[in-house]
Amino acid sequence: MKNDFLCAYAKDAIQIDIKFKSGFYFFETPDNIFVLADANVSGCITEKTKINLDNKILNSEKPNIYVSMYKSKNDFKQSLMHVAWGTYVWCLDNPNHYIHFDNKPSKLITNKTTNF
Repeated sequence: MKNDFLCAYAKDAIQIDIKFKSGFYFFETPDNIFVLADANVSGCITEKTKINLDNKILNSEKPNIYVSMYKSKNDFKQSLMHVAWGTYVWCLDNPNHYIHFDNKPSKLITNKTTNF
C-alpha cells in the first residue's frame, strides 16, 4: 500500500468530517476494503473490533485495511497500548505519514530487567 494513497483518503475523510454514528467510514477499492475509524469518536481499532468487523461486517474476499485516525499524536499516545496489530494509525497533525502496527511479533519485549 502506498503511503500517499492512505494518507490522502484519511485526510479527506477527517477534513470533510465524514462520520457515521459509530465513528467508522468504509470505502472500497478494486483491491481492498478500507475501514477508517475516527478514534476520537469510536476509539481506536482494537483486536476485538478488528475481529468483529472481519467476521460480521466485512466478510469479503478482499483484504481489509484498518486505520485509526486521530486529531493529534498526543491523542494517539493515550490509546497506544490498545491499537490492534496489523492496523495503521494516522494523525491529522502529521497528515503525510502513517504508522503501521505490523503483525504481532512472536515474542513481546517486557519491562523486566535482566542481569547478564
